[in-house]
Amino acid sequence: MKLRRFLPGLIALALVLAATVTAFFVCLRWESRRVCGVLVEECPEENGELDFTLLLDGEKAPYDAPTDTYYIPQDTDKNGWSGKLSVKEGFELCFAPDEMFSYRPSAVEYCHTFALYVSDGNTHDRVNVMFTGLPALCLDSGGELTLFCPDASAEYGARLVTSRCEFHVRGYESDLWPKKSYKLTLFGENGGYDRKQLLGMRPDDDWVLLPMYNDRTKLREKLALDLWGQIAALSPYLLENGPEAEYVEVFIDGDYAGLYLLSQRMDSKLAGGDVNDTVYLFDGPDIPTAEELALANGFFCRDVEIRSTHAEFSPELWEGCRIWSEAVFGGGGDPAAILRTENILDFYIFNTLVSCPRYGFQSFYLICRDNYGETSFTAVPTDFKFSFGSAFSETEAQNNTEFLPDAAAGETVWPPYEALGENAHALACERYGELKGVLNEENVLSCAKALSSQLAASGALARDSSRWPKSRMGAGEEELCGYISGRLSYMDGLFGGED
Repeated sequence: MKLRRFLPGLIALALVLAATVTAFFVCLRWESRRVCGVLVEECPEENGELDFTLLLDGEKAPYDAPTDTYYIPQDTDKNGWSGKLSVKEGFELCFAPDEMFSYRPSAVEYCHTFALYVSDGNTHDRVNVMFTGLPALCLDSGGELTLFCPDASAEYGARLVTSRCEFHVRGYESDLWPKKSYKLTLFGENGGYDRKQLLGMRPDDDWVLLPMYNDRTKLREKLALDLWGQIAALSPYLLENGPEAEYVEVFIDGDYAGLYLLSQRMDSKLAGGDVNDTVYLFDGPDIPTAEELALANGFFCRDVEIRSTHAEFSPELWEGCRIWSEAVFGGGGDPAAILRTENILDFYIFNTLVSCPRYGFQSFYLICRDNYGETSFTAVPTDFKFSFGSAFSETEAQNNTEFLPDAAAGETVWPPYEALGENAHALACERYGELKGVLNEENVLSCAKALSSQLAASGALARDSSRWPKSRMGAGEEELCGYISGRLSYMDGLFGGED
């Protein structure tokens, strides 16, 4: 009876002791834990502002001034927090305890904000820290580029890359949309061009940042470039290499600019051949005739631009394009020998999947090569802002973009394909069978979903949508995947036989 009378009090005492012990060990756990080299502990209350620069691995950390938030790239596939945060001597850092430190992938995916305190002993300032699963590219108008990767790896290369850099707005889409596209040129300390390997891609000094503003999914351009890369790898002797691209989050002069694709700018350096090869960019339906090209007196002629490393213009630079024009439109000898049949078929089949049927094959690079006196050409597709069923619209609604869901829409004829003659369709059917290892529903949708998972897990897609809310308009991932499935089914019928 006496024990039963004291039992409620004993239970209450035991619960209090258990809570106290638990709190002690939790506190002990946090006080013994470091994140990016910074102790996690109870921090002093904010009581003022300090003039300081937060460094990540010795360089100024990615920073968004309007929200007072620093961004720290992390590899969410690995355990532990990578990178080292620091400030100048005389300042100390501490992270406020936060249970989300124990759930790193979720903290990254859901854009959780952590409190970081900076103190000089008297004044205690507080800033926000957010961790991202993507590389962070910082540009400043003073001419500096700093690229922070989630981790040093075979995929991304070095964790930290710095370079002198000039950048400017580029592309007609910059006139359409508030989120701009940029061209970057890298320079060494001596002022010469500086070819660097960024994010594991082939070294170059010419780069572009693609905004993907009109694509709600942010998948189309990256998916198209990756698929063409897979096709080019099947026949390396064709030298069909095109630009590579990787996702980054961009910061310009202390402002978060959003999610971008960092890609090389196509020129003769990237084409995989001789540096003297001539590269032409076809960017519209207005193709000049051979006669017009013979009279061209600059780097532009109608909708064609010379994209080579030649610093000065010479009329001879148009000679390759003139030979190509004659071969395609008649009067230039054997088109198949000059135009490289396999490349034409690769380009035609790939664009049948990717390109908007309304506009067909208007944008591509043409690489002119001189092989021991023999001239040959390689076509490489480009410009996938409007692809996989999306099309340009004259109206501003939906960001000048509309979705055309009819996956069985007819094709726009490509003149080089027509130049192959009456055997073109039979050759395309045979080549399509060889490309099915890449252009099949399982592979294409798997690539799309892997990219989608990467963006979601990094938190970058959510941040970009918040920064550019109007970019969330248009067809989503479900519509995109449905279009791909329908288009591949259509192609199976189109290239399924010789009749």
